[in-house]
Amino acid sequence: MTEPIGDSAGKLRYLFVLLLLVQGAALASNKACSSGSGGSGCGAVDQTFANLTPLAVGDPFNFNDFTDTSALTLNGCASFTATSPCYAGAPSGTSLSLTSAAQSYQTGIGGVFEAGSAFYTTPLALDAGTSISTSFSFTIANCDAGGCADGMTFTIQNDPSGASALGQIGGQLGYGNTTSGIMNSVAIGFDTYEVPGLLVATNGNIDHPAAYCSSSNPVTSECPSGAVSFANGSTGGTYFAWVTYDPIAQSLSVYISTTDTQPGTPSLITNLDLYTTVGSQMYVGFTGGTGGEYADQDVNSWSFSDSEVAPEPGTLGFSILGLSAIAFRFRHRAKL
Repeated sequence: MTEPIGDSAGKLRYLFVLLLLVQGAALASNKACSSGSGGSGCGAVDQTFANLTPLAVGDPFNFNDFTDTSALTLNGCASFTATSPCYAGAPSGTSLSLTSAAQSYQTGIGGVFEAGSAFYTTPLALDAGTSISTSFSFTIANCDAGGCADGMTFTIQNDPSGASALGQIGGQLGYGNTTSGIMNSVAIGFDTYEVPGLLVATNGNIDHPAAYCSSSNPVTSECPSGAVSFANGSTGGTYFAWVTYDPIAQSLSVYISTTDTQPGTPSLITNLDLYTTVGSQMYVGFTGGTGGEYADQDVNSWSFSDSEVAPEPGTLGFSILGLSAIAFRFRHRAKL
């Protein structure tokens, strides 16, 4: 049946307006999530940090050292000052201390039973197309005779506590656990003691990691470099790490080296949906913990960048494609 061209044009105008209205509603919803006013459909947002506007995707930052920590929120035993809530003295050099082997105020002995975290104070925008690339160096030193304990994490999170988030001591690495750990989160863990190796955990559940490469791991698809370990025995050491996230493949890759040259093969690779797990914004930073044994766990340098590599479902690009297809259909029918 032939339709008048005028009727087709009217329908096209109607559909175009309708698609713009739908797009506007989607953008408004995303803005509400980012501002913390979007309700239960968005990631949890601490009202303490709710007035902080997330940095736009593509705003990188870099710490060659930590002589200036004004952009960071330090929690628990994390310190870069002469006054620490946990121990006497200050970290040496220009590194950020998550835990220390120094004498503990609480116990009067080495830095046992500590937890510390440090997060970039301003949240960063996150959506389904956000790609992430970060690198950092860290040192494990001055270990207890019983071993270097317990380890640290790099964490991406949207916990209700915001940049003040902090998990538990010991094997929870200042990140876990599932009842009082850091929620709405993904953590890359560097475990030096309880289960030595490299792991990825979500939502504070460090006891049941989503991926794990141990100190005796064979080469597998998840652990392409085989065994991974840090600070064997009580020796300690300095390490370099690179973490990348590909939103198209929903793939997280972690590279580890004892030099500042990134290896060609990841130490760990796993699949996860960062946006679904974390939410519409992210706080990025580090956590660390000690238990009955201890160690200095310091971050020496850190750089972070992100970019937009894939459009979100339902964005204007998809709407235009759909509109073009509808327009072609009406033009075709009008010519019949």
